[in-house]
Amino acid sequence: AMNLMGTAEGGWELDEQLEDLARNLDVGSPAFRSRPVSSLSGGERKRVALAAALAQRADVLLLDEPTNHLDWEAIDWLADHLRKKQAQDQLSLLLVTHDRYFLERTCDEILELDSTAVYRYKTNGSYETFLQRREERVTNENADLDRQGGKIKREGGG
Repeated sequence: AMNLMGTAEGGWELDEQLEDLARNLDVGSPAFRSRPVSSLSGGERKRVALAAALAQRADVLLLDEPTNHLDWEAIDWLADHLRKKQAQDQLSLLLVTHDRYFLERTCDEILELDSTAVYRYKTNGSYETFLQRREERVTNENADLDRQGGKIKREGGG
Protein backbone atom coordinates (compact mmCIF):
# COMPACT_ATOMS: atom_id res chain seq x y z
CA ALA A 1 0.00 0.00 0.00
CA MET A 2 2.85 2.36 0.67
CA ASN A 3 6.60 2.59 0.46
CA LEU A 4 8.05 4.44 3.42
CA MET A 5 11.74 4.07 2.59
CA GLY A 6 13.94 7.09 3.09
CA THR A 7 16.02 9.01 0.60
CA ALA A 8 19.74 9.68 0.53
CA GLU A 9 19.00 13.16 1.91
CA GLY A 10 18.10 11.96 5.41
CA GLY A 11 19.80 8.58 5.39
CA TRP A 12 19.11 6.07 8.12
CA GLU A 13 17.54 8.63 10.44
CA LEU A 14 14.77 9.29 7.92
CA ASP A 15 14.23 5.55 7.46
CA GLU A 16 13.87 5.17 11.23
CA GLN A 17 11.40 8.06 11.44
CA LEU A 18 9.29 6.63 8.62
CA GLU A 19 9.33 3.17 10.13
CA ASP A 20 8.26 4.69 13.46
CA LEU A 21 5.33 6.44 11.75
CA ALA A 22 4.28 3.28 9.95
CA ARG A 23 4.56 1.09 13.05
CA ASN A 24 2.69 3.45 15.36
CA LEU A 25 -0.12 4.08 12.88
CA ASP A 26 -0.37 0.34 12.20
CA VAL A 27 0.47 0.57 8.49
CA GLY A 28 3.99 -0.84 8.62
CA SER A 29 3.65 -4.60 8.44
CA PRO A 30 4.87 -6.32 5.26
CA ALA A 31 1.41 -7.86 4.80
CA PHE A 32 -0.21 -4.41 5.00
CA ARG A 33 2.32 -2.79 2.68
CA SER A 34 1.87 -5.46 0.04
CA ARG A 35 -1.85 -4.73 -0.34
CA PRO A 36 -3.04 -2.39 -3.09
CA VAL A 37 -4.56 0.84 -1.79
CA SER A 38 -7.82 -0.02 -3.56
CA SER A 39 -8.23 -3.03 -1.23
CA LEU A 40 -7.89 -0.99 1.97
CA SER A 41 -10.85 -0.06 4.14
CA GLY A 42 -11.72 3.59 4.73
CA GLY A 43 -10.02 3.53 8.13
CA GLU A 44 -6.89 1.92 6.72
CA ARG A 45 -6.74 4.54 3.97
CA LYS A 46 -7.11 7.29 6.57
CA ARG A 47 -4.17 5.88 8.55
CA VAL A 48 -2.04 5.68 5.38
CA ALA A 49 -2.94 9.30 4.53
CA LEU A 50 -2.11 10.40 8.08
CA ALA A 51 1.27 8.63 7.92
CA ALA A 52 1.98 10.27 4.56
CA ALA A 53 1.05 13.72 5.90
CA LEU A 54 3.23 13.28 8.98
CA ALA A 55 6.14 12.09 6.83
CA GLN A 56 6.22 15.45 5.04
CA ARG A 57 8.36 18.23 6.43
CA ALA A 58 5.54 20.74 6.60
CA ASP A 59 5.59 23.93 8.65
CA VAL A 60 1.81 23.81 9.06
CA LEU A 61 -0.35 20.72 9.30
CA LEU A 62 -4.15 20.71 8.96
CA LEU A 63 -5.72 17.60 10.44
CA ASP A 64 -9.43 16.81 10.23
CA GLU A 65 -10.51 14.31 12.90
CA PRO A 66 -7.10 12.61 13.00
CA THR A 67 -8.03 10.22 15.81
CA ASN A 68 -10.81 8.54 13.84
CA HIS A 69 -9.81 4.94 13.08
CA LEU A 70 -6.94 4.99 15.59
CA ASP A 71 -6.69 2.85 18.71
CA TRP A 72 -5.71 4.35 22.10
CA GLU A 73 -2.04 3.51 21.67
CA ALA A 74 -1.91 5.24 18.28
CA ILE A 75 -3.78 8.27 19.66
CA ASP A 76 -1.29 8.57 22.54
CA TRP A 77 1.64 8.22 20.15
CA LEU A 78 0.18 10.79 17.72
CA ALA A 79 -0.43 13.33 20.50
CA ASP A 80 3.13 12.88 21.79
CA HIS A 81 4.56 13.08 18.26
CA LEU A 82 2.72 16.33 17.48
CA ARG A 83 3.62 17.94 20.82
CA LYS A 84 7.27 17.06 20.28
CA LYS A 85 7.24 18.70 16.83
CA GLN A 86 5.45 21.77 18.23
CA ALA A 87 7.90 22.04 21.14
CA GLN A 88 10.79 22.03 18.69
CA ASP A 89 9.08 24.81 16.69
CA GLN A 90 8.96 22.47 13.72
CA LEU A 91 5.19 22.49 13.33
CA SER A 92 2.10 24.64 13.60
CA LEU A 93 -1.04 22.57 13.87
CA LEU A 94 -4.60 23.42 12.85
CA LEU A 95 -6.83 20.68 14.15
CA VAL A 96 -10.51 19.85 13.76
CA THR A 97 -11.54 17.28 16.35
CA HIS A 98 -14.31 16.13 18.64
CA ASP A 99 -11.77 14.18 20.70
CA ARG A 100 -11.43 16.28 23.84
CA TYR A 101 -8.61 14.15 25.25
CA PHE A 102 -6.57 14.60 22.07
CA LEU A 103 -7.40 18.30 21.87
CA GLU A 104 -6.20 18.89 25.42
CA ARG A 105 -2.94 17.04 24.72
CA THR A 106 -2.09 18.84 21.48
CA CYS A 107 -3.55 22.36 21.51
CA ASP A 108 -2.66 25.54 23.39
CA GLU A 109 -5.30 27.66 21.63
CA ILE A 110 -8.82 27.00 20.41
CA LEU A 111 -10.48 28.84 17.55
CA GLU A 112 -14.26 29.09 17.62
CA LEU A 113 -15.91 29.67 14.26
CA ASP A 114 -19.44 31.00 14.01
CA SER A 115 -21.41 32.50 11.17
CA THR A 116 -19.93 35.98 11.54
CA ALA A 117 -16.60 35.75 13.35
CA VAL A 118 -13.63 33.73 14.50
CA TYR A 119 -12.76 33.86 18.19
CA ARG A 120 -9.36 32.87 19.54
CA TYR A 121 -8.89 31.53 23.06
CA LYS A 122 -5.58 30.83 24.81
CA THR A 123 -6.31 27.66 26.75
CA ASN A 124 -2.97 26.07 27.63
CA GLY A 125 -4.49 22.70 26.81
CA SER A 126 -7.65 23.03 28.88
CA TYR A 127 -11.03 22.59 27.23
CA GLU A 128 -12.65 23.81 30.46
CA THR A 129 -10.72 27.07 30.10
CA PHE A 130 -12.12 27.43 26.59
CA LEU A 131 -15.69 26.89 27.86
CA GLN A 132 -15.21 29.47 30.63
CA ARG A 133 -13.67 32.07 28.32
CA ARG A 134 -16.36 31.54 25.69
CA GLU A 135 -19.06 32.01 28.34
CA GLU A 136 -17.35 35.23 29.48
CA ARG A 137 -17.24 36.49 25.88
CA VAL A 138 -20.91 35.72 25.28
CA THR A 139 -21.91 37.34 28.59
CA ASN A 140 -19.91 40.48 27.73
CA GLU A 141 -21.39 40.64 24.22
CA ASN A 142 -24.92 40.30 25.60
CA ALA A 143 -24.25 43.04 28.17
CA ASP A 144 -22.95 45.30 25.36
CA LEU A 145 -26.10 44.62 23.32
CA ASP A 146 -28.31 45.40 26.32
CA ARG A 147 -26.47 48.70 26.90
CA GLN A 148 -26.79 49.61 23.22
CA GLY A 149 -30.49 48.75 23.28
CA GLY A 150 -31.05 50.94 26.35
CA LYS A 151 -29.20 53.82 24.72
CA ILE A 152 -31.32 53.56 21.58
CA LYS A 153 -34.53 53.59 23.66
CA ARG A 154 -33.37 56.65 25.64
CA GLU A 155 -32.59 58.49 22.43
CA GLY A 156 -36.07 57.75 21.12
CA GLY A 157 -35.07 55.25 18.48
CA GLY A 158 -36.87 52.20 19.83
